[in-house]
Amino acid sequence: MPEPDAPGAQNASEPVHADARTGPLACLLPALAGVGAGLVEIAIGSGGPLVVGGVFVALGAAHLAWAVWLLRGDRVRMPAVAITVAVAVILCWPLLLMLSSVMPGLEPMIRPLPIGVAAALNAGIAVLLIMGRRMSEHLGRPSTGRWFAWLFGTAALVAMLVTPALAAAPPGDYARPHGEQRPAVEPDHGH
Repeated sequence: MPEPDAPGAQNASEPVHADARTGPLACLLPALAGVGAGLVEIAIGSGGPLVVGGVFVALGAAHLAWAVWLLRGDRVRMPAVAITVAVAVILCWPLLLMLSSVMPGLEPMIRPLPIGVAAALNAGIAVLLIMGRRMSEHLGRPSTGRWFAWLFGTAALVAMLVTPALAAAPPGDYARPHGEQRPAVEPDHGH
């Protein structure tokens, strides 16, 4: 039996995952993309028929739950499943675009910008999970400053993509315009 410090020795308390992506950045970056994808998918789903819209709301909620689960640890569990789901979602968008031409009820929820952003974020999730191990091995454990730089940069990128996508999604039709200044309380007209 090898000594605990010997090369090739394994700590019994650490689980062995042949396909695990490890490290804080390997979890942080896909999780932020998952939050963005989840928010956009929920917004897309809220503008469609109950059945189809419900599928997208459930998909968005699953992305949000996965992101929270991912942020809780320093290891991506089941990366092959997450990559498969991300690729499947990307492949569903063209199918949805084709269906919208024959199902008029889908037209309100099919808008190019939100769909494009959701597809891009899912592609980002897949790429980040595929590259996660190499990125963690190359960068190692980043210093606190580098970690916050990655956090800020990724969060800013996701926000720059998600904000206009949410505005272009069906709920964005009901948002209050930000450029207008209106009184918070309408004046009483004597009624």
